[in-house]
Amino acid sequence: MALILILIIAISIGHYLIPTTHHHLHEIFRRLYFFPILLAALQYGFRSGFLIAFIISLIYLPHVVFQWSGSFLSNLVRFNEILLYLLIGGLSGLLSDRTRKERDRYRDVAEELDQAYQKLKQQSDQMAELEHQLRGADRMAVLGELTASLAHEVRNPLGSIKGAADILKKRCKSDKTCLEFPQILADEVDRLNQVVDNYLTIARHPAASGETTNVIAALESIFQLVGPQIRKQNIQIQTDWPDSPVSIPMSEVEARQVFLNLALNALAALTPGGMIHIQILKSDQTVIIHFSNNGPGIPENQLETIFTPFYTTKKEGTGLGLAIVKRLVESRTGTIEVESQMDKGITFTLTFYPKKIT
Repeated sequence: MALILILIIAISIGHYLIPTTHHHLHEIFRRLYFFPILLAALQYGFRSGFLIAFIISLIYLPHVVFQWSGSFLSNLVRFNEILLYLLIGGLSGLLSDRTRKERDRYRDVAEELDQAYQKLKQQSDQMAELEHQLRGADRMAVLGELTASLAHEVRNPLGSIKGAADILKKRCKSDKTCLEFPQILADEVDRLNQVVDNYLTIARHPAASGETTNVIAALESIFQLVGPQIRKQNIQIQTDWPDSPVSIPMSEVEARQVFLNLALNALAALTPGGMIHIQILKSDQTVIIHFSNNGPGIPENQLETIFTPFYTTKKEGTGLGLAIVKRLVESRTGTIEVESQMDKGITFTLTFYPKKIT
């Protein structure tokens, strides 16, 4: 608006200070009035365009009447110019308003389309996630049927083998060399039973028990259990948790199973001198547990598959540990997320919502 006023003042000064004998200059100044009129109309719309045209007309009119003198007919061109100012200012302002309204309308339509696109994209992502979950559910259903059959077929002969091993142990009490073999047999049977239990855990949806467990006590018991391996590898354990107990909606057995799997995975990944860090954050609504280690990490393109049953990077791994962890956590309305940086480590974040459990 300042530029418009400066132009009006400059042109008007030229009109009033330059003698009318220089009519060619006045012809130029008269045409120059259209610039501030058009600027006001295009930038601010009809009201501003017409107002500036009206102001210019009031400024220019005394110049025509008093400095040019003469009859009305001799100044008819100049009076017509005043009418043209008003006409151009009004029409340009109307066109500018219409253009602005159309632009605003198109912008609103573009925003609505963008919102619709974002909503459609969100729904598409949700459908893709649901499809992924359904496929996972189908796999789990098939796995459940196979597991039930496997457990039945395997546990019967395992029970017989364990019984035979116990009989051999009784007969070999006095012979330590003989006792070693039935003990190995019994240990291997126990290991096979544990494998079967792992299959059953990953295949079945654990029923909610309504129990809660002090997660700090569960973690302490787990690190006591794997203490010999921790000391053997010279692993450092760093903890950052409250002094008071922190409860999560899991039974003690489930909590120990979750954190034992995470601890064993960390120990398998760490080299001597490595570190495991556990942080627990508690609020009125959530309990967040960060379980980290500074091992080699996992490539980003493999992060989505580490919770898939039977996926493993270890030569002797079954690929069930993290799948069991995810199954147990999500069955208790919790979530588990993973972040990894190559050569820097990996962090599992478990979030529980205790108040959702009834």
